[in-house]
Amino acid sequence: MKSALLILMCVFCILACQEKPIAKQEPEKMQEFEPRHSIDNLVYMDSLIACAIWKGDEKAYALAEAHYYRAQRQEEFLWTALTVANKYNNSQACYCVYNLINGWRIGAELKNLDPKNKNFALYYLLKSYELGEDNAKSKVEEIFEGKPIPKSSYYMQEYAKE
Repeated sequence: MKSALLILMCVFCILACQEKPIAKQEPEKMQEFEPRHSIDNLVYMDSLIACAIWKGDEKAYALAEAHYYRAQRQEEFLWTALTVANKYNNSQACYCVYNLINGWRIGAELKNLDPKNKNFALYYLLKSYELGEDNAKSKVEEIFEGKPIPKSSYYMQEYAKE
């Protein structure tokens, strides 16, 4: 009985996913959430995350991320963001990883991180920047003001040295 339920849930998740990645939804358009579509609706959230991870569905990823941020449970989203960032080179997911490692709360700064986590965070920030994430552009320009902007691979090499 449990295996049949698990199979049915997997089939539902796969069918709920769209075949092609969808262009990112603008944040201002994602402000309206139906109450039944909340982070506490595990079937809905699992289907969004499954679509993002298995199919690279950017809309599903953006909605799941928005739900976690709205519920102030961003830290729980790190694994999903890392998986989507690495598997699909998703610029939004890379920027999310940077924010979560750096600390998304007000006053969080790179200088407060240990060297290994700082290199890890900068790798994902620069990868997001290289992939064209608008939010990353202003942050990179702020961090590297007046200096040449390095490639993300530099920080991954530094991370590996630690």
